[in-house]
Amino acid sequence: MDIKTKLIKNIILFALIFYLVVIDIPYKVNANILHSQIEAIDWLCDKADEKWNEDVDGAYGCQCVDLVLAYYDYLVGYHEHGNAVDYGSNLLPNGWIRIYDSPCAGDIVVWGPKAKMTDSLFSTDYADSINGHIGIIWNVVDDNTINTIETNVGKNTYAEYYERSTSDVLCYIRPNFKYEQPLPTQFRDVKAGMWYVDAIKFVYDNGIIVGYDNKKFGPDDKLTRGMIVTILYRMEGSPNNDGISKFSDVSKNEYYAKAVKWAVNNGIIHGYDGTTKFGPNDNIIRQDLSVILKNYAGYNKKDLNYSNVVIGFKDYNLIDSYALSSMQWAIDKGVITGNDDGTLNPKGNATRAETSAMIQKYCYKVGK
Repeated sequence: MDIKTKLIKNIILFALIFYLVVIDIPYKVNANILHSQIEAIDWLCDKADEKWNEDVDGAYGCQCVDLVLAYYDYLVGYHEHGNAVDYGSNLLPNGWIRIYDSPCAGDIVVWGPKAKMTDSLFSTDYADSINGHIGIIWNVVDDNTINTIETNVGKNTYAEYYERSTSDVLCYIRPNFKYEQPLPTQFRDVKAGMWYVDAIKFVYDNGIIVGYDNKKFGPDDKLTRGMIVTILYRMEGSPNNDGISKFSDVSKNEYYAKAVKWAVNNGIIHGYDGTTKFGPNDNIIRQDLSVILKNYAGYNKKDLNYSNVVIGFKDYNLIDSYALSSMQWAIDKGVITGNDDGTLNPKGNATRAETSAMIQKYCYKVGK
């Protein structure tokens, strides 16, 4: 082998090694997803909450594709440039796929030029006439509806929540997430495997308890007096009234105003003795919640009989006398089951997750 041929072979070998080590292998390593599906959804919703509006590609300010570029960076450490139409056919990271139906949370959604994008208010946005439009799905409602986060829609150049029809979608791009863990509900803070998932899904699906505007449910947030009357008011079908009550701390414009008036007028809950205060933002302890639920059951002419079952719990002696019969009733009916350690925690603040579980049990065991 002459020197020239040997030199050429060495150059080719060096180029091949350089490609594998510097370009191809890191590309494939980076293409192995860095985050789980739920981590990706949390990241995405954080962008909407903060009204994210970065110009990732340095062109024309924050466009719809900039959020997707940032999403790529978060998931695999690099991104492919291009407009929405380009993402309908360009090279995907290793393991990612392009699909045309059955979207999932975490998928990128692509609309072609001039595509109609109908949102939940039945108003219509149209994709750019040349470049199309692109967003990311954070929740799938059903076969026809997806919840997305998008940038540069109309006059808004920041990340924002939308509810879109799946009609006119060009395609979906699905990352190969680090591990699949589908969202159990549409709330980003309700994680799969938590004890309260079924209860939260029940109360939400039945329109009893809704989440916050930031797409969170707040399972560990404390329940307030305003919240509980609103919950029961919804269970009753939200009977209409003017929302004007006798309480100085309940404005008729508050979300709980009509619920407070309805609940007080029907003896389900009362204001504070000797005052004109209702305390709508005051937390509710577990024994008081049992009193309110028993009053609600009485209002609906449910069975109020009970047996003495609290004696089986370690801390039953902490129950105040005014709440004893209500706690006994709630335990006997299976509305309250106690904690794993054999306690009732009657003086503990009730959380939204605990309340969801109690409402679910009430509906199943006492009757809505």
